[in-house]
Amino acid sequence: MSASKQNILGLYRRCLRSAKRINDVGQRMIYLDYLKDGFNRKVNLPPNSREAIVAYQHGVDQVTDMEYYQQMAKSKHEQGTTKNKSNTLSLIVEEVATNAAQATKIRNQSPDVEVLSWLKSQLPHLREEDAASYCKSLIEQGFDSVAFIEEELVEDDLDFMKGAHKRVLVRQLKNTRYP
Repeated sequence: MSASKQNILGLYRRCLRSAKRINDVGQRMIYLDYLKDGFNRKVNLPPNSREAIVAYQHGVDQVTDMEYYQQMAKSKHEQGTTKNKSNTLSLIVEEVATNAAQATKIRNQSPDVEVLSWLKSQLPHLREEDAASYCKSLIEQGFDSVAFIEEELVEDDLDFMKGAHKRVLVRQLKNTRYP
């Protein structure tokens, strides 16, 4: 999957179309803020870089989930299985938008999430237990932001990692610093 500018703009338009389907104005505004914030934070990533591809795939997954929930609500509405037809889509979208807003709030407050996301972008096949352990170790050593990790992290700081993971991460860091 390519994270070209054309694909990213297509994803952004798809997200905006999905947002237009949210009936509740307040929830629509929350989702739009979440959407704009997410795209603005990643605007300077080089197209087709590993981090851009991971961010693009994450966006595709999120909008696909949103569209799925919207379609589910529409289907239930059409089948007449819900008693309160006008609130079904709003309730589902409200829950998704609330979760998205909470995720943004957590991401903005917690270095754990930032470091964990970075680890997963560098080592996309990393198991959750390893990712959590590595994230904890990095933060305990003072590497609590991606900018600091990418500037200061050296191979000796990664002695807590499994050998293969360490090799891949060191190679990724070298490619980031000396492209």
